[in-house]
Amino acid sequence: MASLLEHAQTSIVLVDRFDRHNSDLNVVALYASLIEYLTAAYVLTQKRLDSGANSIFRSFLEAYVDIKNQCEDEEYREQVIYEYHLSWLKTLKAAEDKNPYLFDLADAPDLADRMQIHRTYIEKAEAAGLRKMQIRAKFEKAGMLNEYQSIYGSVSSGAHNGFRHLISRHLTFGEDTTNININQFDADGLKPILDGYCGLMLHATKLLGERFAILDHMELDRLAAELKDARS
Repeated sequence: MASLLEHAQTSIVLVDRFDRHNSDLNVVALYASLIEYLTAAYVLTQKRLDSGANSIFRSFLEAYVDIKNQCEDEEYREQVIYEYHLSWLKTLKAAEDKNPYLFDLADAPDLADRMQIHRTYIEKAEAAGLRKMQIRAKFEKAGMLNEYQSIYGSVSSGAHNGFRHLISRHLTFGEDTTNININQFDADGLKPILDGYCGLMLHATKLLGERFAILDHMELDRLAAELKDARS
């Protein structure tokens, strides 16, 4: 994982020019997020802590699905921008309703104008047939429905403190006793997630390299061979 992380950090530095007005911006930002998630996972693993593993990998998966969809379909950018406007309008509406945590937005003199900008974009997008994609649809578009129905569902349970996850993680039942476990490091249980990080990051790096003509085939092949050896 360390060598893959180092190569990813080197790769993004090579992307010194990109168009801020097309999907390049989204691809670069998503890849930067993948690096951050991978870094967090690496640090936690080195510290023998896995309490945040599910939440981090869930975010990593979502970012990977987005970068894959964006690289394979330029029109996917319209979905990203549409969701951006939906998100802002939702926040501004809450400010208008005097949400106490959004007082700075509520007091802004241009609040109504800003809301109208987002409404106008959303109305035009929806008139053209655009609708918000659910996360399942995004995974399907990326050809990852199996991952959605298995891995993503599992890590989502952990991220949302699902009962199944909480019981299996923190409680061990004996015949007459119940043990409470805290900060237990499950190395074997973490292996599938770490394998997922490495495999998906390799492919994301390939997508980035092809898009910006910075692909180092020899290094990527070396990292792929390294991962294959680790799996055997």
